Order: sequence, then structure tokens, then C-alpha cells
Amino acid sequence: MKRNLSQSRRPVMKSLGIFLLTASLVAGPGLAGIASAAEPAPTPTTSSLTGDSSPAVAPSPTTPSAPPSPEESAPADAPSVEPSAEAAQSMAEAVGVGGAEMGQRSARVTASAPSNSFKRLSTESLSTEGTWMPTFGIQGLDVSGHQPTVDWQQQWNMGSRFAYVKATEGNYYKNPSYSSQYQGSRNVGMIRGAYHFAIPNWSSGADQARYFVQNGGGWSSDGYTMPPVLDFEFNPYEGRTINGFYFGNTCYNMSPSQLTSWVRDFGNTMQTMTGRLPVIYTNTSWWNQCLGNPSGFGDYPLWVAAYPNSPTNNAGPVPTASWSTYSMWQYSSTGPFAGDSNVWNGDYAGLKAFASAGIPPAAYKAISDLAAASPTLGQAMTNVRAGANGGASQGFQNGAIYWTASTGAQISPEGPIRNAWASQGWENGPLGYPTTAVRTAANGAQSQGYQKGAIYWTASTGAQISPEGPIRNAWASQGWENGP
Repeated sequence: MKRNLSQSRRPVMKSLGIFLLTASLVAGPGLAGIASAAEPAPTPTTSSLTGDSSPAVAPSPTTPSAPPSPEESAPADAPSVEPSAEAAQSMAEAVGVGGAEMGQRSARVTASAPSNSFKRLSTESLSTEGTWMPTFGIQGLDVSGHQPTVDWQQQWNMGSRFAYVKATEGNYYKNPSYSSQYQGSRNVGMIRGAYHFAIPNWSSGADQARYFVQNGGGWSSDGYTMPPVLDFEFNPYEGRTINGFYFGNTCYNMSPSQLTSWVRDFGNTMQTMTGRLPVIYTNTSWWNQCLGNPSGFGDYPLWVAAYPNSPTNNAGPVPTASWSTYSMWQYSSTGPFAGDSNVWNGDYAGLKAFASAGIPPAAYKAISDLAAASPTLGQAMTNVRAGANGGASQGFQNGAIYWTASTGAQISPEGPIRNAWASQGWENGPLGYPTTAVRTAANGAQSQGYQKGAIYWTASTGAQISPEGPIRNAWASQGWENGP
């Protein structure tokens, strides 16, 4: 994951992973596979490096198309065929044991040390990292193959309560330290999850989502597994041709619409396979530049990368078309924690709920604020619960509050309109979530808007559903209920 290019560069030891590509793209170390492990009860221990030594291979009969000239700047077609197993294995060997890591390209430096010195330098760098952290939220860290040994008990003692571990990259790389890192963080009591570094012009979103899930990117509602993460950022191999495959510009030589479609392909596949939409990790300036700040991603929790030049609790702007705030903030690549340092934008109870049910902090705040301003709802009867498509709700004595990132918090009060909505399957039905409050006209008629239509009620007609479609459009052209 990565920061703005205008921000200060990362230290040499964090960046030497790039050297594995620039100094020798011929043969890096063989990649280790991921060993599965049973989940023990948390006990304070230090992790050890585990895994097998099989290379990462993706079965497919086709090969990448011939690379364009490095000078070519026009967007490439989105990948329509997946690279062959041989191409994937060659790529895995080329990127080396660490592969790309979060925020890597912004720290690019000219490296002259031999590649086998990387492990030693990255281990030594832990003693020189910074000490500042934001004064709010819950602290956490993320690690990759560039941090093969982490003293997890030390990280816990320093205040880290969650961890993300790189599992995969493209459909060719598996982090050889994944099992030890994933299990080591859990052994000391951390909530932990996995992330995937996307290379969108290498293969499709669905292909990389499947590869991710098959190699560590799953999820379970056990209370200590964070939702999977899509690391979508600056091209770490910008301008390079590796084993005959040209990786393009910082936007992967793909257009905004192609990249947007790629993310949706990845996200839809992840939701089908795991039941969760992935968290999107990105940098605001890159997202806006390369995807054009698209709308419609508000149901994906946001993990924003922004490294301030001085201590501050301000993470800076987020991509405003889809988000008003963030769930996590990666604020440093130089400490205080191993790898990258992060903060959860909420309290520990919210972090646990996010792991268990995927409820973003914005939902808790919006529901709580609206409930406080609506005394007629009465007492809360349920906790905040996860709903369809990343939404949330909470039940009260006299109705409920429903929330999504796009609709905000809306009250569904007891009454005929709520009963009609219930008969259609609540938010899981054809109407979706409410988008307005219940509105009452001068003659006593009532209505409420939903994502895919509305419900209208009068004493003489009862509650009637007006779904999206040509009949509703024709009625709208006549002035809705105020028309002839």
C-alpha cells in the first residue's frame, strides 16, 4: 500500500524489495506455499517462519499477449485471458520472496546492495522506526514477506490490537511468511486478516479473488478474523517489462472504467465466496487519478494511506464520491510498529463488530445520532446488526433505523408502510433500503422512498408499492400523487 508521492520517501530498507525487480529480474528465490494451521486459543508466543517450498502456479492454457513498447501510454484492454502457469511461475520468481508491498512505489530508491541483504536490513530496521501514533482509535499493523520475522508479543505490548498480513499478489505470488505471521498475530490475541496486492492488468478481478481466497483470503464470523482486503494502488512495476509482460504506467495502462470494473469484478467474487465485500486499501490521489473518483463503492470499507509530515490526527481527504470517512488509516511506514502502522477509526467494540459482521464505524455513529434525535422510537431492542450489501440496522420499541453508506440512516417506524415493506422481505427484498423518512401530506397520506421504488399509503387505498419501472416513470411524469 502507498502514500502520496509528495510525501516524504520511505527508508531504504523498506524499499529494497523494488531492487528484487530492478537489479535482477531473472531469478529470485522460489516462493514458499502457505501451510494450513489449526486455530489454537490465543497464548502469548512468538511466531516462527513456516511454509512449504512449492512455487505459486495458476492453471490456465493461455499466455499473456506480446507487450507494447514501454513508451506506449494509451490504456490497454482489460485482461480477457489469464496468464499461463509457466508465466505465473516465472513472474513469481522475478518478484522474489517479498513481492510488492503496501505503499511500496512511493518509497522507490536506487538500490545497489545485493538482493540477499534485504532480509538482514529489514530485520535491523525495526529498531530505528518512529514512535508517534495518532491519539484516537485502536492501533494495528500490516506486514508482508518483507518482514519474515516479527516479535508479535512485542507488538502487542506496544499497543497493536489488529494485524493484516499479505497473502497473495496477482495470481502468481504467495507470501512464504503468511502462515507464521497470520498465526503469530492471533497467538498473542490480535484480530487479524489477509490482504491481496492487485495487479489488474495481469489477470481479471475474479481470477485474482479466487486465487486470494484459495491462499489465505477467506473470512469467518468468529470475532477475530478481519474482512479480506483489496490492496489497490500505484503500479509497483511501473514502466517495466518482466518476462515479456509490460506492466504499463502507474494506472497499469488501464482506463478509469476498466479499473472500476476490475474492482467490482474482484469485489463481487469475494462477496460470493466469503460473504463479505472486501475492504479497499488505496491512496486518495491515486484513486482519483486512475479511477476518476467513481461513486458506488460506499459499501466497501475504506482503508486510506496518508503519511503526514508531522504528528496529526488528520488523515486528509478521502475519495468523496464513495466515502465520507475511513475505517482504517495507514499513517506510517516507519513505525512505531513493524511493517506499516495503522489505526482503526473507532473503539475496540467497533473493531470486534467489524470483524464479526462487517459493520463500519460510520454506521454506528449515524444510527446512534439519529436515535438520540428520535425519542419516539423508544428504547433499543437489538444491537446494531449487519444487513444486506454492507448495510446495518438497529431495532427499537417503535420501529428501526436502517443505514447504508449511500442512503445514510433512515427511520422505519411502526405502521402500514413498514408492514408493507416487511411483506416484501425488508432490505433483502426488491425495494432495498429506505432512502427517506416517512413523509406525511396535508391530507394525511404518507409515503417513504426506497432504493428501488417507494410505498404510498392513504386510509382509503392502504399501503401500495410503486416499484422502479415504466409505470412508475409514467406516473412521475404526471406529478406523482399530486397529479391528475
